[in-house]
Order: sequence, then structure tokens, then C-alpha cells
Amino acid sequence: MQFVDLRRQQLNTAALDEALFQNLPAGRYRFRARAANHQDASGRLLSKPGITLNQPVFLNYNAINVEWSVRGITIQDHYEVTLNATFNSWWNCR
Repeated sequence: MQFVDLRRQQLNTAALDEALFQNLPAGRYRFRARAANHQDASGRLLSKPGITLNQPVFLNYNAINVEWSVRGITIQDHYEVTLNATFNSWWNCR
């Protein structure tokens, strides 16, 4: 059986777009970074005792936002049906 520490911490970046998590126990962590008008980024890192870890994270900027809608409309179908039938009789086969 494996136990998972589900503690959650959240920080906003400072003036240099950096966030410093302090007093984290050593171990493996998953992170997610997000910002308005950017795509989220996530990853994993390993924290070791007494070491400050630098984890660069790049968030792609959403320069273009595309939205569309679909509206169903009713159209009148129009068909032309032509039937061509050819029959062979016993008399035509001689």
C-alpha cells in the first residue's frame, strides 16, 4: 500500500514572476502553473533537504481565441427519381 500526501499549496508569483515555496518537506511533487490568457503547464519535481530548487516553467500565450456556434436549419430536400427497367423474356433469349 502506498500513502500519498495530499497537501496542497498555492502561491502567486512575485514581481519577477517567481514563486518560492518555503518549508516543504523533502519528497516528490507535482505542480501546475496557470495564468490568464495562457495555457496551463504541469510537471513533477524532486525536493531535497537543504537545497533550493529552480524549476523553470513556460506558459504558452493564447494569442488567438476562436469560438463558433452551430445553428441547425431546416432545408427542403428535392429528389428526382428515374426508373429504367429492362426485361428479358424467354422469347428474346432464342
